[in-house]
Amino acid sequence: GYIMEDAFPELASAELSTFLMHRQRFILYPHLWNHANLKEFAQKAQAITPIKYFIRDASNELILNPLIEQTVPADQGGIYMFCVKPPHITDYTGYLMYIGRAKKTDCQNLKKRVKEYQKELLILDRPKVCKMLRLWKDFLYVKCIPFSDNNKIIAVEKDLINSFLPPCNSEIPNITLSNVIAAFGD
Repeated sequence: GYIMEDAFPELASAELSTFLMHRQRFILYPHLWNHANLKEFAQKAQAITPIKYFIRDASNELILNPLIEQTVPADQGGIYMFCVKPPHITDYTGYLMYIGRAKKTDCQNLKKRVKEYQKELLILDRPKVCKMLRLWKDFLYVKCIPFSDNNKIIAVEKDLINSFLPPCNSEIPNITLSNVIAAFGD
């Protein structure tokens, strides 16, 4: 039979295991992209530069990027998107991994919600998010698009997830899409 080590002798067995952990399945279906009602979102998102989520301090410790504290609004809700960007082609969008939302309430806002993800490195309740943060932490960027209308935030998040099917989102709002994905494996 086919033995992976024979095909890639430069990968030691332990490294091969790590290599395979980094596999990620994407569903890229243009039909879904073209049917989303995302013009307003696209205009807002285009003007916002993604921020590297984690950085390394002087002692090489992983810390939350201070730009998140400085630039993500605390007085609004909005949509946030995590993507992985390879270091040598950063002018491209990268790999969209996760889409989330933060409604503006007395207890929640866009900045607070985005900052909460740094704790997910230690929590295992959300395996896909944990995998994203652990495996790609040095290449993870977040883009935060503020909205003032909570109903709009919910609708935009739903449209985005249903259109782009990010691999680290566990729940797909469109039941038909969700059932098809579940039927054919994740």
